[in-house]
Amino acid sequence: MIRAFLMLLLLSAHAVAAPPKFPIDESGRWVLPLRYWCHETPFESAGGYAFLAELTKLGPEVPPIEKQELPLRFRSGSLKVHEVLSPKPASSPELARALELGVEGLDGLKIGDRVIIFVDPEPYEGRYVINFHEGGCHVGIRLPAADDLDFGAEQQQHVLKTIREDRTSLHQLTSEELRAWIIIDPVGIARRFQQELEMERLEWKKSAR
Repeated sequence: MIRAFLMLLLLSAHAVAAPPKFPIDESGRWVLPLRYWCHETPFESAGGYAFLAELTKLGPEVPPIEKQELPLRFRSGSLKVHEVLSPKPASSPELARALELGVEGLDGLKIGDRVIIFVDPEPYEGRYVINFHEGGCHVGIRLPAADDLDFGAEQQQHVLKTIREDRTSLHQLTSEELRAWIIIDPVGIARRFQQELEMERLEWKKSAR
């Protein structure tokens, strides 16, 4: 009897700890709220769930944040999923069902923009969420045109490749990949570099005099 009771407790604990299933509806749409009070940078989020998507619909505009009262409101809309960048489909096939994302935080974006959307892999109050990202795009990374002089096609491919291959440590990046990430997220790189220094995983290299 005692053994059966202990087994029941273990099974109950496992059920509580298990993350919720992805609430993707039959049409392939996944609605994700914005956790605007939790700030991240793209490089800090790159190890979570990531989608390459295109903005297809935009909701009504909302007033600037400084003119709002709590709770804050952000522009909503829909994005067509082009690719699940991370994790690999083989490890999480259910994510491959996501064909469209309904999200908040699309302020400053326009129809046709390509965006890397980051979803926090740790549910908040039973739901998956998108954290507020610092920079020009609240939900992740807005990819500029391929002929952009500062962040063109080659740099974009470097960033996409590191996310696809789950290489999100400074030690795992090539110099070209690190340069691309610095262009798109200097704050995130600086934070991670400082963390690595504090944990003595990196050392300053003094130049020879």
